[in-house]
Amino acid sequence: MNYQELEAYLYSNHTVSTVDENTVFQHFILNHDIVPYNNEYLTILGSDRDFHGVNHIISVHERNCPKIPMHIYHYIKINYVYHGNITIQLEDKKIALNKGDLIIIDKHVPHEILPTSMDDILINIILKVEFF
Repeated sequence: MNYQELEAYLYSNHTVSTVDENTVFQHFILNHDIVPYNNEYLTILGSDRDFHGVNHIISVHERNCPKIPMHIYHYIKINYVYHGNITIQLEDKKIALNKGDLIIIDKHVPHEILPTSMDDILINIILKVEFF
């Protein structure tokens, strides 16, 4: 994939969310373990994710996406803001990220991603601990 193809894909309808916040929350409740956390809930995303024989997964966080509830991974996650502005809640601190910023989130760190707009493009890089 060249740069023009990447740009076309990132700004295409393939990267636009079509669900609301309640649907996202229901998905988390039905598919993952939930525990109480700060008078709300924390989703524990399992360590059974399929990495298809490699140590990393790269994906695009959907544009125009509702809030992703507080959750933890058993992996290390890097979020890179390709375009726009993203706000991530890390435990009790909001982190504002702008185009070109990245954040590395260690395993077991509670975090949520606040709603994104049509202009916000976030790249997720999820790494197995063995990668390091």
